[in-house]
Amino acid sequence: MSIVSQVWKLANPFRHIKRVISWIIPTPDLPKIQAVMVEKQGSNNPIPVVYGTRKIGGIKVYKNVTDAWGGAANEFLHLIVVLCEGPIDAIQEVYFDGVSENDERWNKNSGKWFTIERRLGEPGQSAVTMSGANSWTSDHKLEGLAYLYIRLQMDKDQSIWRGEPEITALVRGRKVYDPRNGQTAYSENLALQLRDYLLNSTYGKGLPASRLDDASIIAAANKADAESLSSITKDGVESTYLHKRFAGNVVLDTGKSVFSNVKTLLSGMRGNLPIGSGVLKLVIEDTGSPVFSFGHDTTANAIIIGKIKTRVGSKSDRLNRAIVRFSNKTLAYEADEVFWPADSNPLAAQWLTEDNGIRLEQSYDFETITDKAEALQMAEIIAKRSRNMLSCSFSASPAAIVCEPGDIVSVTDDSHGWVGKPFRVNEIKFNEDGEVDLELFEHQNAIYPWSGTAYSERTVGTNLGNPTQLPTPTNLTVAADGTLATGGRLTWSITQNAFIRRFRITASSGSTQLWSDETTAKSMDLPVLSPGTYSISVVAISTLGTLSPAASISFTYVAPVVPTSLDVTANNFDITVRPVLAGIGLGTEFEFALNSTSTVRGRGMSMVFAGLAPATQYTVFARTVNALGASAWFSQEVTTTSSPDAVFELIKDRVETNFQPTFNSLNQQITDVLASVDTAEGTISDHQLSLSRLKGASKELEKLAFVAVAERLKMRNNLLEIGSSAALANRDIQALATDKEAFAQEVFELRASTATSIGQLNSSIVDTAKAVSSEVEARAAAVSALESNINGSLQAQSNQIQSVKSTADGAASALAGLRTAVAGSDSQSQAELILSSTVDKANQAAARAYLGVTTTNNAGKKKVTGVVVDGASSGLEFSADALILTDTSGNLKLYWDAASGTFVFKGKLVLTDGTAINQVSDIRGLDGATGPQGPAGPQGPQGPAGAVGSAGAGFYTITLREGVFPTSSVATADFATAIGRQPVNGDVLTYRNAAGTVSSAKQFDGTSWVAPTALIAGNLIATGSIAGDRLMAGTSITAPVIQGGEWRSIGTSHMEIWSSNPFGPHSLIDWYGPKIDGVNWNTSTSQPILSGMLKSNAVNYKDSTGRAYFGGTISAGTLRNAQRSTTLSQNTAVETGSYGSNGGVITVKNSINISIGRTSASSFTPGTITATLVLFRKSGASWIQVASQAFTGTYEQTLESGTYTQNWLLTGSFTYTDTLQTATNREYRLTVTHNLPVSGGGQVFQDLALISEE
Repeated sequence: MSIVSQVWKLANPFRHIKRVISWIIPTPDLPKIQAVMVEKQGSNNPIPVVYGTRKIGGIKVYKNVTDAWGGAANEFLHLIVVLCEGPIDAIQEVYFDGVSENDERWNKNSGKWFTIERRLGEPGQSAVTMSGANSWTSDHKLEGLAYLYIRLQMDKDQSIWRGEPEITALVRGRKVYDPRNGQTAYSENLALQLRDYLLNSTYGKGLPASRLDDASIIAAANKADAESLSSITKDGVESTYLHKRFAGNVVLDTGKSVFSNVKTLLSGMRGNLPIGSGVLKLVIEDTGSPVFSFGHDTTANAIIIGKIKTRVGSKSDRLNRAIVRFSNKTLAYEADEVFWPADSNPLAAQWLTEDNGIRLEQSYDFETITDKAEALQMAEIIAKRSRNMLSCSFSASPAAIVCEPGDIVSVTDDSHGWVGKPFRVNEIKFNEDGEVDLELFEHQNAIYPWSGTAYSERTVGTNLGNPTQLPTPTNLTVAADGTLATGGRLTWSITQNAFIRRFRITASSGSTQLWSDETTAKSMDLPVLSPGTYSISVVAISTLGTLSPAASISFTYVAPVVPTSLDVTANNFDITVRPVLAGIGLGTEFEFALNSTSTVRGRGMSMVFAGLAPATQYTVFARTVNALGASAWFSQEVTTTSSPDAVFELIKDRVETNFQPTFNSLNQQITDVLASVDTAEGTISDHQLSLSRLKGASKELEKLAFVAVAERLKMRNNLLEIGSSAALANRDIQALATDKEAFAQEVFELRASTATSIGQLNSSIVDTAKAVSSEVEARAAAVSALESNINGSLQAQSNQIQSVKSTADGAASALAGLRTAVAGSDSQSQAELILSSTVDKANQAAARAYLGVTTTNNAGKKKVTGVVVDGASSGLEFSADALILTDTSGNLKLYWDAASGTFVFKGKLVLTDGTAINQVSDIRGLDGATGPQGPAGPQGPQGPAGAVGSAGAGFYTITLREGVFPTSSVATADFATAIGRQPVNGDVLTYRNAAGTVSSAKQFDGTSWVAPTALIAGNLIATGSIAGDRLMAGTSITAPVIQGGEWRSIGTSHMEIWSSNPFGPHSLIDWYGPKIDGVNWNTSTSQPILSGMLKSNAVNYKDSTGRAYFGGTISAGTLRNAQRSTTLSQNTAVETGSYGSNGGVITVKNSINISIGRTSASSFTPGTITATLVLFRKSGASWIQVASQAFTGTYEQTLESGTYTQNWLLTGSFTYTDTLQTATNREYRLTVTHNLPVSGGGQVFQDLALISEE
């Protein structure tokens, strides 16, 4: 084994992991609490351990019968009944078949028909005297066991004993040692009971006392003994009483494992037993403040390394009712149960609502609890704890090694909005690189109620009940089977009654009984029945076969029928479908499909089809299903909307800023266009002209449409006439609104070519349609007639367009185009070439060219394939589903297929640096970048033990003998006394007087002390080199350059080693940290142990691979500004800046925490606590809103001792990323507006935080 491994195992004897054992143990099956009162027979049964007071069954280990002197044969029955391990405090009462030994029935016929001798299990206790039973002698002492000797006498009429009775006893259990006062006595203190069990070698773990932290036992014992005042109502009378916070009254089964019994004791006091420094430490889960902090800067006790992983409790973890089962001492220690919250508690309804009306409950056995108030308190903590199941895990710096499981710690993390948030440590894992992995659970002081409680107690009477009077079953319900495998599940409730043995269920249709069945459960799966109305009745059957009154329920099975209609709501990207059907029967649901019934998309009462395309027609299907089958499909066609409202708010500022000037300019151009329209009117007014005149008119119409096409290439619209141009342009504007980036680009293009191209009217045609409606209608009618003729004959047209326009401000534009188009009855295709060039009034030239084809299918869907060459942006844009490039011989060189996502390039790729890549081997042949450091290898096998080393020589000074060096033998003795070892070859010893004015020195040569070659009492000046194995100085060495392989700086508590040769198991070249005796420092030799210098015990280190660790905080390249405010006003704001920027991306973290707590004599129904955070960034002299986020809080109200405690809590955070990436100064402002549902009284806290980091 390596020295490192030895050191690690010595420092971490518990395998690197420390974990809390949960004290919450769910009980999945029926409780077994009453089993401790069951009598057992035989000597092979485990003997229990009783702590506190419990009623237990005995173990009959011996039986014998004897005759009475002069009486009947077998008149006496002798029993030895072992109860438990001793010594105990008392056997208070013995019971025969549940009847107390003090009952008058045992005095029947003026006789005492039994005798009892008690033994408490003391060491050296005497044996009982058993008259006439020679097999039981004085050697049968049963030392250490508490037992009973019982002699039963049978009367002549056999009226007292009708067989051998069952023996039980009320026992005051083990005496335990109390380290608080040094006394051993009876105690119900769970902490002291746990200590006794762990130390006892007979029935417990047998640990040595040194393995227990008695200080923690004492602290826990004091907490357990703290008293609470509770009120109890019994027989209508209310009274109060004091009880311990935790009382241990438990029977431990020694047949179970020690671990199981320890968990039983821990669970009763909410205890944990982590291991720290090699000893067991008892920690009670309680209120408290953090003892350690974690964060990302040096203000924390330990630094968080890497990301924090979080987990919020799932539905399976959360409860809205906790049930605690226990043995109730007021009910003769019979099994009892309580639940929390009570139905009258406002939290019961609130939690049930939060959980969608689903009862989430779990039962827990607590074998140590016998008091109802303590059981209620335990149920409350379990329920509240389950609603706060936030957990997190992360790695931390080595400083976290001091944490223990069960500790309360705080965590600060900006990304989660945590500022000192308390957690409890659940698990700690120590890594060999020094880092510590932790798992934490959320801690809330508010869930631990240490005040008393109020409850009603049942009264134990002598009424044995009446098996002929059974309660009526209640709450009959039939729930549908979601799997459609059965006709539903019938459930019911009934008052608990020991005489109930089973239930009979009968199904009827009208007056006809269909079937009858029996079960012991309170539920039954119903068979699938034919359509119709049915009645189910349930009766309880007693042990005597008598029946309770019947409870019944009626329901209807309906065969699936087609929905009568569909209630459909269409949005831009989703469609909501709700089938309409009257008279829905039991278990009826709907199945849904989209476009095709081959795939069922879901089942339920409604369906949302999401992820759809806007302005697209879909067919939705729905059908009715239940256990009887499925109906036919009902379908309806619906088209998604393309409303820009959803996105308009995102772009309206840019629209108002950029579009309005363009719009104003367009208005002027519309006036000019109308004049042109009037001029062109004459060319198409006469429909009787010759075909050449008609074609000329068509050309004039197409000029206007074609100009618009040239400037709207981005949208690929094909405007064959002005009428269709208006409709298509309107749809384009709506499509643009769904994409703010495309809309902004369109606005830019419109502004760039406003003065030069009439085609820019296309972006505002929907707004100007009314102004030119009369002209458009007339023109559309003419074109419609022309188009009808063209479509009817399916003739192809070939057109050319040329236009040149100049304006007074010096701008000019030129347009040329060529297009062919053909149209059928429901489809159309066209090919076009359009060339455009402009010079604006600022003398800026631009040119564009477009070559492409457009097809429109019978569903009206267009497909555009083309190439755009844009001189303004020097861009070349392809719009195609496939791109193919071949050489002149037809050989494929470049291929792109959008459908399959395949890109093929056949040729040589030459990079900027001249690297040529022609095949895969060229890429593989390139040198890759150096990879990251690989993970540490596994622990190597243990090596052989090294030889014992010898001490090295040193330089030592002692103040003795007035500075005069004595004889060798005396000097050797002085050396051994002062240094603690014998001298070795090379040791130098100096004697000095007290004043320091006289000194003498000699060196040990292995045999005796000899004068050194040179001894200089004063200064030494050397102009050359001084050579030697070691240069020793008592004060300091001053030199401009020190050369050598290793540098050691040794201080009082810390040291640092620098070396050009790697040292230690982690190949370090620089190590700084504390001196740890026996690990990295040898006190006897005053020398460092290099093999003990590890990454885990370093404050700073650097290894030979360049990896380094620095225990503090390094600020490099990060600009961080933060502000927070705890002002409680309605509109609070915090600001950061003005500060500089490096031109990078800035992350702005914003958080809000609000908590309100108060107490009240009356219940309160509050509103919802809400808050809205708004983030602004300063631009010039104005603040511009850049982000906002709304949050909703929670409310909790509890009732304790007539006082309502009300708590509101709201926490929230969000992150905004500023991507301006400019070096200008920054200022941010964060404001909060909130709605607090209560004012006046209580404590209110608000924390608003703003953090920016670059």
